Amino acid sequence: MRRDIQERTGRELPVSVVYVTLQRLEKKGMVRSYVGNPTTERGGRRRRHYLIDTPGEQALGRSYRAFRTLTEGLEATLQDL
Repeated sequence: MRRDIQERTGRELPVSVVYVTLQRLEKKGMVRSYVGNPTTERGGRRRRHYLIDTPGEQALGRSYRAFRTLTEGLEATLQDL
């Protein structure tokens, strides 16, 4: 997740930022987590997995629609920058 964000934004992102954000989203009921089985490639350590819940999907949809509304009509101007 962290690598994906860094590649898309071109900015360095401390791993702690991702975990703090996921913890906040979990407290709000937008995501839930579970601990997977230990794997040999991780030295027997378990990995925490996250799933988006319905409230998280709804919030994501609202945010995306708001962003699209705010940027509507700006594509031509932004492409020239």
